[in-house]
Amino acid sequence: MKRIASHLFIFSLLTFSTFSQDGTLDNTFDSDGKVTYTLFDSSCVANDVQVQADGKIVVGGYQSDATGFIRDFILLRYNVDGSLDNSFDGDGKALTEFGATNASTQVSSIAIQDDEKIVAVGTFFSGGSHAAIARYNTDGSLDNTFGIAGKDTMNLYGSIEVETVKIQDDGKIVFIASVSGEIVVLRLNTDGSLDNSFDSDGKVVLDPTVYDDYCSDFAIQDDGKIVICGFSFSPTYDILLLRLNADGSLDASFDSDGIVVMDDQALNLQANAVEIQSDGKIVAGGWQSGNDFIMLRYNTDGSLDPSFDTDGILTANFGGSSDCQDIVIQNNGKIVVGGDVGITGIGNLFAIGRFNTDGSFDPTFDGDGIQTTTFSIDDDYAFGLAKQPDGKFLLAGKAETFGGPYEDGLAIARYNNSDDLAVIEIGMNLQNLNVFPNPANSSVTIQLDSEIANGTLEIHTIDGELVSRRRAVNGDKITVQTSTYPSGKYLLSLIQEGHLVGEELLIISQ
Repeated sequence: MKRIASHLFIFSLLTFSTFSQDGTLDNTFDSDGKVTYTLFDSSCVANDVQVQADGKIVVGGYQSDATGFIRDFILLRYNVDGSLDNSFDGDGKALTEFGATNASTQVSSIAIQDDEKIVAVGTFFSGGSHAAIARYNTDGSLDNTFGIAGKDTMNLYGSIEVETVKIQDDGKIVFIASVSGEIVVLRLNTDGSLDNSFDSDGKVVLDPTVYDDYCSDFAIQDDGKIVICGFSFSPTYDILLLRLNADGSLDASFDSDGIVVMDDQALNLQANAVEIQSDGKIVAGGWQSGNDFIMLRYNTDGSLDPSFDTDGILTANFGGSSDCQDIVIQNNGKIVVGGDVGITGIGNLFAIGRFNTDGSFDPTFDGDGIQTTTFSIDDDYAFGLAKQPDGKFLLAGKAETFGGPYEDGLAIARYNNSDDLAVIEIGMNLQNLNVFPNPANSSVTIQLDSEIANGTLEIHTIDGELVSRRRAVNGDKITVQTSTYPSGKYLLSLIQEGHLVGEELLIISQ
């Protein structure tokens, strides 16, 4: 059965018309849009940030001792208002040791599974460097069904820097590392064992150029192919892009050999982040010498896309020495970048910017497409960018303090955004959601149509606040516990590939 969605269209207009200007700090986040976490006589730094389906915020990084040389592998979880979530390991913080107590570890990247378990990867230093990986239950405890009592280390035989982790649609875990001038890609089964269907032993070692090669980030396409970005040292830095087939082999349909190198003998070029657009085009961002931020867009065959800033290459300056560390592509195709900018006489600041699909700055984002944020009297550096289910953006990193009792502090900023809503036309036919019981009391069950391949089910209050978000696929029957929901009207929304495909009004009566 199909129904007309005109009341949802009106609901969307009323709900989101009161949002603050895109790109401004969100004052509902710890009252000023900024959160810091500092420790006496030691440092804490966020290297990555991700958002759970319920809106809680997970950051990963390290906490060091007073010497700064011994670092601990740390995750922190925050409530949506910016307070630490005490239901996560008792105090909002989970520290994990690998090996000896004087070993040094840090989280480089985190990923959240569909079941809300958290996977963290990083580098473990003790008599050499090793890859470190751990999986956590939703309460912050180690997941004993993974690896060895929830964690594991891997000796990749060289100087290792673990970079990024992602979860495939089938639940398998992929992460990448730079190892002594080569790039290593690993794929694990859901229990943490190496996946032998990936290049026969779960590991792919890549040496794409005659120089030392380093990886920074990767993205997984809808067809399972893996796109990796980084740089090659030749002896200038050159942007490096690789694409692998799902089995780990280089994809010959990508620039004929699976390898794209952008070489400029006069400049250093480095790619730090990569994302895939809904049309399959590839966006990479980083920096170039001359203090400029750089972003490139490639067609699916590996050629530069001339519809992006006329030649596929965009350079920009955010007011000083600019660097892109992470990228998010909105559902409407606009590109959001996060990083930092060094301004003479001021110092280093968080920087976030938004670009239209043609590569031009988006002036609806804080008036000029750019927002900078300061936390400390010294320098601030951002490393991770994430988008919340409600469209707001999080930028995480560190705030430096020199010469005082507190050292580097973990820093998070949240920015308003109402530009990423799916376009809903009056009269658009939407899928029927079979919801029962409705009105509901302690729980509600939603039966989905069988043609949903990979969707998301969201529940919002009538004021637009997200209260639940669940993955929805192939005729799922989803039960949501609603005993803690206040009585009133709620909206169930089914979203697929960024577009609204189903909706239902839900009544809670306690």
